[in-house]
Amino acid sequence: MGEGETEQKKLSIGNLKAGALLVSAIVMIGIIGYGFIGMFQERADLNIVSSKWTYYPQSTSHYVRVSVTIFNRGDRFARDTELTITIYDYWGFRLKTEVMNIGDIPPRAYESYFFKIQYSGNVTSVTTTLMWSAP
Repeated sequence: MGEGETEQKKLSIGNLKAGALLVSAIVMIGIIGYGFIGMFQERADLNIVSSKWTYYPQSTSHYVRVSVTIFNRGDRFARDTELTITIYDYWGFRLKTEVMNIGDIPPRAYESYFFKIQYSGNVTSVTTTLMWSAP
């Protein structure tokens, strides 16, 4: 084996190490970059855009019809979303509370829901609140 072949093998091994180092650096930059970008992504952020209710006092059974429009202004899904509807009477006493599981809401999306809730008493107000989890 001559001196030129030894130098060529050293050069080949050096190129291989440099290539491996470059690939490792690119992978690390990709991982760190993805995490860095992820820090600035908005999580799920739900807002009740519209909430309306109408009560229907009937002789046999009273009910409230609630319509709700929700907007997810975040960049991620809102998972396991629950809408809590609470019905109050004139004196502020809670007549009924219903928790509705409305599932997942996609990012940047509007969703509308309608519910019919039976109750007893005279309704003067209805509140709606949201709970959700973000991955």
